[in-house]
Amino acid sequence: MNFALLGDDLRALPFARAVIADRTHRLQCTIGAPACHAALRPNHPRLDVGASWEELLADKYLDAVIILGADDDVMRGARQLAATGKPLLLFPTPEQQSTFVYELTLIDAESPAVLFPLLPWRGRTLSRHLRDALNQQALGGLHHVRLERRILPEPPGGLLSNGVVAAAFFEDLDLLRYLGGDYDQVAASRIGPEQGGVSMATVTLGGRKLPQAVWSVAVGREAPAWQMTISGDCGTATLTTAGDDTRYALDIRASGEPISLATADDDWGAELLSRFEQQIAGKKVAPTWTDLTRSFDVLDGVERSVRRRRTIELYFETPSERSQFKSQMTAAGCSLLLLTLAGVVCFLMAASMFRFNETLLKVAVVLLFLPLGLFLGLQLLFFLTKPRAADDS
Repeated sequence: MNFALLGDDLRALPFARAVIADRTHRLQCTIGAPACHAALRPNHPRLDVGASWEELLADKYLDAVIILGADDDVMRGARQLAATGKPLLLFPTPEQQSTFVYELTLIDAESPAVLFPLLPWRGRTLSRHLRDALNQQALGGLHHVRLERRILPEPPGGLLSNGVVAAAFFEDLDLLRYLGGDYDQVAASRIGPEQGGVSMATVTLGGRKLPQAVWSVAVGREAPAWQMTISGDCGTATLTTAGDDTRYALDIRASGEPISLATADDDWGAELLSRFEQQIAGKKVAPTWTDLTRSFDVLDGVERSVRRRRTIELYFETPSERSQFKSQMTAAGCSLLLLTLAGVVCFLMAASMFRFNETLLKVAVVLLFLPLGLFLGLQLLFFLTKPRAADDS
């Protein structure tokens, strides 16, 4: 398969290197990715630099596009490429926001585009090994999951920005969902001075029959740190990484022999490339696009919880043409009602100030209520003629 890379994010390099290393694939060009291009060029001297994403639309030999970053031009190109049916592999970031992800979901429902999220934790060896151990009840019944981070602020001695906190949580969220389950309750808090900045943040995730997951981040003063601990009836499992984030170590202390494993941080590229090949072949594989959209839903829930200072219940709903139509019609209907009300008030004021003949009054009344009547008629026609089974799928 021929791949192109659109956008710049060095964290996605393991996947790009996996494409280059696989003889059945080819990374033919990068667009808007100077940092990635410079990092990949030593292993791929013939890697071209494209001028614009628009040239990818006419490339009939291109099989898939890797989307990185949240640049406006990159996201605009992703929308156009998805609309033409070009398979996309998206490396998600919080800056892309849920609106962009749901736009692609709607496009995918209308066209044969293949959307595949690049979620590194789904491909890392240790996270997959830990999930297998949990599925085999190695720890017995799970009590809770705790993930702790320490991040060095920029500049040193300062506080963490909201963007840094959100990016750190979003990176870890998929691991918590992968191991703990499909959480639908969020309680979040941030501690920091009134003038801005975060010294500590905590997110608690919950769900029916799921182990509670607690994620926390705080300012680090000496070195960054990352550790996840899972506690169960029969023991604990600990996943840690060194300060340079180059290796992960897994330690399982439960009934039987203790297990200790270590592996590189960038071992996920080849695994996700293999899964993408299976999806192109028509097989159902994980991660799915739903895994990504629900992570964005949880991220939005965190912001609402911080703002409202209470636990947020999440209600996952697959976007569809019907739900989009309902939203648009609701907004249009409210606007027409307000305009009709304002028109009636203005008409009554004018009628009290001026004398109108009977014909003119009838015409004015018809003109006032005609838009509202047309709107209600069109909405009724849509719901009567639209097949319900197709809408709710």
